[in-house]
Amino acid sequence: MSRLLRVFGTPIRLWRGSLPVRVVASTLVASILVLGLGGWLLLQQVTAGVLDTKQRTALAEASVAYESAQRQLTAANASGTNVNEMLTQLAFEVANRGSVTDQYQVVVQGPVSDIRSGSIEAESVPESLRRTVSEADNLWITPTLVQYTDGSSEPGYAVGGSLLAPGAGRYQIYFIFPLTDEVRTLEVMQRAALTTGAVMVIALTLVSTMVARQVVLPVRRARLAAERLASGELGARMEVHGTDDLASLGTSMNRMATELQGQITQLEDLSRVQQRFVSDVSHELRTPLTTVRMASEMLYDSRDEFPPLMARSAELLHDEVERFQSLLDDLLEISRFDAGAAVLVAEPIDLADLTQTEIDALSGLADR
Repeated sequence: MSRLLRVFGTPIRLWRGSLPVRVVASTLVASILVLGLGGWLLLQQVTAGVLDTKQRTALAEASVAYESAQRQLTAANASGTNVNEMLTQLAFEVANRGSVTDQYQVVVQGPVSDIRSGSIEAESVPESLRRTVSEADNLWITPTLVQYTDGSSEPGYAVGGSLLAPGAGRYQIYFIFPLTDEVRTLEVMQRAALTTGAVMVIALTLVSTMVARQVVLPVRRARLAAERLASGELGARMEVHGTDDLASLGTSMNRMATELQGQITQLEDLSRVQQRFVSDVSHELRTPLTTVRMASEMLYDSRDEFPPLMARSAELLHDEVERFQSLLDDLLEISRFDAGAAVLVAEPIDLADLTQTEIDALSGLADR
């Protein structure tokens, strides 16, 4: 499992973390699908066209050869020639005409066995075509697998019909048209389609890479500018070129950075005013607080001479003045930290003691 995660983890991370990778990969997959479908449809149409042309040509050639063979057979029969010799001579004469144009070979049904020309096997004629020819007149065509005496084979067409030998009956004749040239043509078309598809995929990949780069670079510059702004470089701006959507993005980013810089500057000014106000108030409060503190200490020192209620009031006044003095000292210390004149040093504190101090300070108020 861990090995699978390592194998598939890197592509997944690249897919999720890189916009150019997603654009190029999507374009590549879409290009392969579109080109594959287009190439398949094109090859189907070309194949259908080539085979249809070959079929019409084969029927035309077979029709001419069939009529010529019928005329020769009638004339030969009229002279009283032996039927087997007559059919053998006829088969080779017809085959010779076909071999001149490299169009077809011939198989003729003889009185004893099939008579075939060249290196073709009689099994090249499908049984279905033999049955059709034996049951009906006219010429019939069907796809077949052309078989040769050396064991090789190739696709082709078989055209069959019946020859009438006066005084001797009917004999079937078959014209076998190999698809050698057509197969070569289709193979060339397939190689050309594959080569063109591969070149197109590579070209589209390069184009998508260029497009992704053109789109991603402004986005990347915007990201870097945003990071610089986040790190405190308020003067960071994007370079804007043109008037397209990406240029509008850069203009909006720069406008946002300007507004942000203005707001931050305003907040800094307010913060400085606040710091100065706190510092001034703290200093101004020290003088009256000193007078009040001196009076509270005098009352606190003379509390034994007062009635109980006044003595308790003197103690509370002394404690609250001391607390106010402590708060004022803390406020002055905070103003020093804000101004950068002092560095904050954290110290451990006992929260239980702090809580108890606050409880003791407010216990009188709570009792009342």
